[in-house]
Amino acid sequence: MQKKDKRPLLIAGVGCLLSGLTLAVVLVSAALPSFTSGRTSWDEAMMGIIPGGICCGLSVGILVFPNIPGLLQRDGTARAADLLPANAVRLR
Repeated sequence: MQKKDKRPLLIAGVGCLLSGLTLAVVLVSAALPSFTSGRTSWDEAMMGIIPGGICCGLSVGILVFPNIPGLLQRDGTARAADLLPANAVRLR
């Protein structure tokens, strides 16, 4: 039995965690001026929105770009059934 490589799964997990975390930073930073009744200005909120957006873009890149070589090596016939886990129930 051939051992499966766990690196793509690890990279995808890290990408998902980073995407969620940075999206939360952007949302909280964007909500600060509204929730603090003007005590936080938009200029101060931009200090969290801009770096959070950049990090969110990078984390989505970490999630997407490592999977591109695997998709390009396929035979070109991607089916929805290929995306299901091996033990999933398939309706035919």
